[in-house]
Amino acid sequence: MFTEGNGRMMLHTLFTISLIAPSYLNSSTANTMRNF
Repeated sequence: MFTEGNGRMMLHTLFTISLIAPSYLNSSTANTMRNF
């Protein structure tokens, strides 16, 4: 069931992920490049 509270929580989670993901992906890519 999609309620407003769940929708707001999901938006907040997606927003946080979109902020964190680029730096996480960049660091993991850098680590992978170093490993190769």
